[in-house]
Amino acid sequence: MRIAIVGTGAMGSLFASHLADTDAEVWAFDVWHEHIEAIRRDGLIVHRDGGARSVRLHATFEPSDAGACDAVMVFVKYGQTAAAVEAARPMIGPATTIVTLQNGIGNLDIIRAACPQNPVAFGLTTLTCELIGAGHIEASYKGRGETYLWPSDGRPSPRIRAAGWPRRWFPCPRTRRCPGPGCNPGTSTCERSCISGAPRPRTAPWPTWP
Repeated sequence: MRIAIVGTGAMGSLFASHLADTDAEVWAFDVWHEHIEAIRRDGLIVHRDGGARSVRLHATFEPSDAGACDAVMVFVKYGQTAAAVEAARPMIGPATTIVTLQNGIGNLDIIRAACPQNPVAFGLTTLTCELIGAGHIEASYKGRGETYLWPSDGRPSPRIRAAGWPRRWFPCPRTRRCPGPGCNPGTSTCERSCISGAPRPRTAPWPTWP
């Protein structure tokens, strides 16, 4: 499975490092050349609990290098989502699943409007991370951490599960299941209801997308 991370600041890099530990072919895509070049040269350096390790993965500022991927994860800021998804077009094929774990309300609507034929999942994570320099991040969460994904159409995606991603789907707090009566999965109302009271991961500033 080929997975692309669009926006490899703190959280994007963290998820890239975790996914690189699986059998997936992981691509980090960003417009920050210094960061990408550092990852290419030294690997992504992940600091945690006083130690550090180098994680090897593909890194590029040219999305065509990766080609169409099975899944694309978007980690840019809300105001950069539309431009980032457009820039990532060469990595998004007809069957590509697009995943967002971004903060804020409205990212899901932007992604679905840009890629109406693609399956989309959204959710939240309790993982936290800081970007401490080009090619270096510090994982600051304690314990195992939790990540919850919710398919926007309410149906779990075999592609996401095949990638070894979370095996539990995030239930709507109002209905305790997904989908549920009175909750339209994937709408802004549902997104706000489900995510507004959840733990917020911290993210580092992103470079500006064209």
